[in-house]
Amino acid sequence: LPCDVGIKHELIAALDAAVAHHGAIDGLFLNAAAEGIYALTSNYTDEAFETALRVNVWSPFWALRHVLPAMTARGRGAILLTGTL
Repeated sequence: LPCDVGIKHELIAALDAAVAHHGAIDGLFLNAAAEGIYALTSNYTDEAFETALRVNVWSPFWALRHVLPAMTARGRGAILLTGTL
């Protein structure tokens, strides 16, 4: 199910759709990264920094926060987070 992981409601909807179709999420592999720009901090735009934060920091947090309670309740689960820049 395609989604923009940097948009919280799209990511959560994709995770919920996976649960609805396949049942509980026993494993989560999140492989997403927003390519940042290589620039001096003074030249780094707010928009570029916001995109990097949403995709590289917030999306793993949102996904983990969404799937961990069920994994913890079942006493099992595996999570792998990767990304590239």
